[in-house]
Amino acid sequence: MTMTRDEHQPQLGRSRSAPRSKAKLLMPLNDVLNYLDQHRDEAVDRLAQFLAIPSVSTDAAHVPDIQRAAQWVHDQLNDAGLDTRIMPTGDGRDTLKKNQHPNGDAGEKVVGNAGKNAGGNVGENVGGHGGGHPAVVACTKPDAAPADAPTVLFYGHYDVQPPDPIEPWTTPPFEPTVREGHIYARGACDDKGQVACFLEALRAWAKTNNGQFPCHIKILIEGEEEIGSENLPAFIAQHRDLLAADLCIICDTSMWDAPTPPLPPTLSPASTNTPTKSTDSNTDTTAPGPTVAITYALRGLVYFDIQLHGPDRDLHSGVYGGTLANPANVLTRVLGKLFDDHNRITIPGFYDDVAPVTADERKQWDILHFNEQAFLGDVGAQPFGEHEHDTLTRRWARPACDINGLYGGYMAPGAKTVIPAFAGAKVSFRIPANMDPKKVANQFEAWLRDQAIGDLRWHITRHGEASPVATPIDSPHMHAASQAIQKITGKPPALVREGATIPVVADFQHTLKLDTLLIGFGLNSDNIHSPNEHFGLDRFHLGARTLAAVLDHL
Repeated sequence: MTMTRDEHQPQLGRSRSAPRSKAKLLMPLNDVLNYLDQHRDEAVDRLAQFLAIPSVSTDAAHVPDIQRAAQWVHDQLNDAGLDTRIMPTGDGRDTLKKNQHPNGDAGEKVVGNAGKNAGGNVGENVGGHGGGHPAVVACTKPDAAPADAPTVLFYGHYDVQPPDPIEPWTTPPFEPTVREGHIYARGACDDKGQVACFLEALRAWAKTNNGQFPCHIKILIEGEEEIGSENLPAFIAQHRDLLAADLCIICDTSMWDAPTPPLPPTLSPASTNTPTKSTDSNTDTTAPGPTVAITYALRGLVYFDIQLHGPDRDLHSGVYGGTLANPANVLTRVLGKLFDDHNRITIPGFYDDVAPVTADERKQWDILHFNEQAFLGDVGAQPFGEHEHDTLTRRWARPACDINGLYGGYMAPGAKTVIPAFAGAKVSFRIPANMDPKKVANQFEAWLRDQAIGDLRWHITRHGEASPVATPIDSPHMHAASQAIQKITGKPPALVREGATIPVVADFQHTLKLDTLLIGFGLNSDNIHSPNEHFGLDRFHLGARTLAAVLDHL
């Protein structure tokens, strides 16, 4: 079916302070879980179909595949009984884009014309005027859930990274292969596999309950996440009524990939909800090992390209050395002043808005048993940073400044004695909740302009800003989701922050006024963005069961 903005809409505009009473829920969760258990092989077959579509968003040659992936998602949602349509994004131009959200993975990106029905794969479902890749939008019918139920918005993406380099892949990246309990393909974990977890949860609710759901559900699956989601903020703003909800759920993160203590006997899982044990200890949710995590806070990002310009050309260092300001010398001296001997950032007022970690948060973190030596030893490094804080606090709750690249002068092999005409650096800041990216950007630029640089000249480019976000860990929806996860896994979730940035979460918060729960089932070892990306089939099944339960508990 095709959904319009004025028809088939759930009840909107209701601000819910708490999940509805469980007593009002009539649909049995156990039937849904049994359906998922009985149809595991079919779910894997559907996932393989999805993964076989090479929906590489950065390559214009894959525009037909992007459209085919959008159609595949559309058909799955339609089959689950949701009103679904494929909507265009962008402004109608077909251009090579360079500027994007600062978390984008591509340097330059091609945005294909989603309005063209390349190869006839999508037909009239694809809008005919957008310049970006299409978004799939769906919602349950108004009578498909209790009238007082909340509305949940699920976000994900169907586009994937390029598979390059091809040679290290054991099997072709778009020929999904199951080996030793994992499915290997590009997008297996990021994000097709995790999107498919939610699709399977929806299917199970629909098939076991005659198209009825425990809450109102809206879906937004986009096709540009891997190239920075450039068109998404405008799309969300344009369709804010269509996307209005009480809560957002995103599955594009990881489980807590660290050992956890065994469960006390009083918290052992109920037999009717115990997942099948895996022979792989990394996916056994009833034993010590990876734990389902709810990510409740993300750091924001501020990104700069700064250059110091001097002479009008590169100069012979024997002729001019010691007679003028060398841009490379001065730039490295300035950058060295960014940090003091305690590894704190020296910009005046920089830490004024940093919120302290609360006692409740610290208690949650302490039970995670984070091992900083193991975390950093995996990359051959030792803990380093602000002296007053441990590694986990620095990673999650403190700001960081990093020089991401240095360039200028002679960069090729061998020697060339020159004074460069300019020198540059890429500099980024990760900022926790309460910090304002625009304020940080202004502080850094003002600090740069206060430095003594002689007659050199700054060229300063801001490459993007993304706000930090946080959801209160004592919110009713956090509590409901935690109960659902414990029901399925037999142990409570890890409540974690993340040091990285997902700009769309800030867009949902600022534009739709939504808190977001990030509940992911990936592991750091899943090789996302790398050859041999994979997703554990036990985690795929666990994800579908968990998300089905989360919908039941909200």
